Amino acid sequence: MATHRIPLFLHPDDHDAYDLSSFAVTSRGPVAAPHHGVREHPEWRKTIEIPDWADEEWKSVHLRQLGLQFIRPDCAASHTSAAVLHGMAIPNEHLRHIHVTSAIGVVPVRRRGVRGHSAEMLDVDTAWDLRLVARDQTLRQIAGMLTVADMTVALDCLLGGWHGEPSATVESLRAVAEAPVRYRGRATFLAALERAHPGVDSPRESSLRLLLVDHGLPEPVVHPPVFVQALGRVIHPDLGYVEQKIAIEYDGEHHRTDARQWAIDIERRQAYESEGWRLIRVTKSMREADVVALVAAALGMPAPGIITANSGSGSWI
Repeated sequence: MATHRIPLFLHPDDHDAYDLSSFAVTSRGPVAAPHHGVREHPEWRKTIEIPDWADEEWKSVHLRQLGLQFIRPDCAASHTSAAVLHGMAIPNEHLRHIHVTSAIGVVPVRRRGVRGHSAEMLDVDTAWDLRLVARDQTLRQIAGMLTVADMTVALDCLLGGWHGEPSATVESLRAVAEAPVRYRGRATFLAALERAHPGVDSPRESSLRLLLVDHGLPEPVVHPPVFVQALGRVIHPDLGYVEQKIAIEYDGEHHRTDARQWAIDIERRQAYESEGWRLIRVTKSMREADVVALVAAALGMPAPGIITANSGSGSWI
């Protein structure tokens, strides 16, 4: 776990008790206001423990939820908001609003930037100073919101090593999907399970695999072992076609900016080439059409047509 400092929240009317002026807590004042009716103290902080893997997106969702629950402690982070907090990758278009769920009989939250829901049976965990819907119920909630591909990426996050050891198995997730409860998105959940793959290391890697398969290319192997005689050890590309000796790796921004990573990348390319493997590197800036065309050419296949919404946009994920 990592330590993280979170603000003290207060009601604007209580500013005197916190040594703040009335102007400081107005809409034009310097004090941050994550939601109407709540303010962050500009100096006072509390230290809590959060997951080691928590990134800026996680912290942003967490902070917004904390501010809302200060004024609505009955609600729990839910749907895609809870999914992020549970360690799943969710497309940005689903994170414009935070989602909270309250028990039936309580007025759902109705605020700008918030989607309020009600549920008859609410399974709630308490973590990181928050109330959030338990992971299994969260999975059933997001199944009604996501495409099969996006749901697959979310499941891969739980089955793989993105955040350390896997936190689920295909069998345990199938039990969640097939639970005898009513929920929207059961078909999506089950279809995503058929495509999910244990051992994937990142959401980008999952999206890359799905991109290739969805455009008619054979499904690549996840982390195939490649023994490099010169190094005397086995290395594992993100994806690969073993028979054709094609390795595919996704390079994040740190591959370009980190000198040590850059040197490692050069060594890995030379290692693959020494064993007769071809390495294809994929970056965020590459178009989907170019990624598919490169892999298809390496496989000796004609490039299939790209019909996705992102085609030609300059960014495939």
